[in-house]
Formats: sequence, structure tokens, C-alpha cells
Amino acid sequence: MMSTFGFGIIAGVIPALFIAGMTANTRFPLKTAILLVGVIGFLLAPPLLEGIPDFILGLCALPGLLWILKRGEIKQQQQEQVDKAAEAAELIEQSNLVRRAAENQKRLWLEDLRTNFPHQVTGIIISKPTTTTGVLVVDHSENVLRLFGYRTNDAFTVEVTAAVRATDILSVEIVRPSTKKRVRRMEAVPVVTSQKKSPVARGLVGGALLGPVGLVVGAASGIGRDVSTKIEEHVIWDEVDAPGPAVLHIGTTILDSPLIRFKPEREQDAEDWLHRIKAWQASSSAAQAITESVLPLIRKDTFSAS
Repeated sequence: MMSTFGFGIIAGVIPALFIAGMTANTRFPLKTAILLVGVIGFLLAPPLLEGIPDFILGLCALPGLLWILKRGEIKQQQQEQVDKAAEAAELIEQSNLVRRAAENQKRLWLEDLRTNFPHQVTGIIISKPTTTTGVLVVDHSENVLRLFGYRTNDAFTVEVTAAVRATDILSVEIVRPSTKKRVRRMEAVPVVTSQKKSPVARGLVGGALLGPVGLVVGAASGIGRDVSTKIEEHVIWDEVDAPGPAVLHIGTTILDSPLIRFKPEREQDAEDWLHRIKAWQASSSAAQAITESVLPLIRKDTFSAS
């Protein structure tokens, strides 16, 4: 016959299995394991009262041994998780520092740009296959229309996308690319329903009211179907063409930038800059005409004096 110690070993298998399956993420503290061992012991011990000490010893032997071995493994797993979390937090902090530094550089650059170029507008440079955030400015010192593109992904970078003189501009216009827009409308739809008549029921009713004649007439009226029509309102979604946001199209004689597409942040800025560029072109042309008319006179006076 099996000893009470052997019974304890067998009873301890259940909590031992729980302990063996524990990991660093398991919420199964030591108190729970002891409670489980106690419950099993309470259920099995009464018939084995003579050998309670041996039974308790056998019951706790295997779970206790596994708990000691597992505790070190769990601590190691927890430490690894803590180290990984700290490493991830450090990487995120470094990324945030780089991003903040790039944003600070962008802020300083925009402030410097506003100081040097009073006429400027921020928007999107539309170029296939990508788009870039940019700034369109009028450089009055060199009489050039400049387009700067910048990025703030990992570091702040700026590039001059285009530099166009007034004489290089062929056309300036506002284009609104067509976009698809969903429009909701209600539509009245007739719904026809039909129901089969019951000649038996109508015949019984007719017979009860008018006798044999009513029976025949009621049964005859029950042949066929009852048809009814009702109006239901259904929601219909239509896709219609709608004008998109305003985009400045600037045609140039520059082969590398024959068409500049720039979408200002505000709708009103597109109209303002359409007229601003045309005004700048007109003033530049007038200044060039004056220069061309005055220059021969200066050369003539210089030649006469010599």
C-alpha cells in the first residue's frame, strides 16, 4: 500500500504543474501556490490522519523544489524585460530629442526667412511622386522668385526647389483640381407588397353573414392576391466632381522647372499671390524698360565727353 508520503507527492503534482508553467508575466504569487497546496491537503488528509507529517512533506516537496528553481528564472526574465523597456525608452527619448532639435531649427529658419523676405507664403510643393512642405518668397534684392522646400523627418533640411526671374515666367494661374465628393440625398422609393388572399376564411365570414350566397361570394372574393404600395425614403450617396483646393501653377522657361505647382495653406493666399506675382512681373518689366531706354543715353554722353 502506498505511503502517506507517496500520496503527498501525487497531490503536489497539481500545484507543481502550475508553478512549472509560470513566466515573468504570470500573476501567480507564492501565496496562491501555498493556498492551493493547503486546499488539496485539506481534501485528501482526513483519511490519512495517521501520517499527516509525511503527507504534508510529500505534498510540499515537488512544488517547493520547482518554486525555488523557477524563482531565479522568473527574476531573470523580469530583469530582461526591464532592460528592454529601458532601452526602448532611451531610443524614444533620443528620437524625441532629434525631432525637437529639427523643429527648433525649422522655427529659427522660418523666423530668419520672415526677416529677410517680407513677402512670403507657406504651403505645399506638389511634385510627382511626392509632395514637400515649402515656402514661396519674392527676393527683391536679386529680383528673383524663390521656392524653398524643407523636411523635418530625422533632421531639418532645406533645398532651393526653384529660383525664377520675372522674365522667365510665362504664365501664372490658379487651378482647382477636380476631386470626388460624396453627397447624401433622400430618395422616395415605391415598395410594392402582395399577400395571398384566403378564400376559405372569406367564405366562412360570408356564409356566417349572408348564408349560402355569402359563402359563395366570400370564397370568390378570396381568389387572387392583395397588392399594396407604400413609399419609403432611402438614403442615396452620390459621388460628384467638386473643385479642389486652389493651386498656383507657374509656367516658366526653365527646362528643369517648366511648371511649378504650389498650394498655399490658406485659400485667400492663392488669390493674393496670383496678383502679387503679376504685379512683380509688371514692375520688373517697367524697371527693365527704363534701364534699356536710359542706358543708350548714358553711353552716348560718355562717348561725347571722351
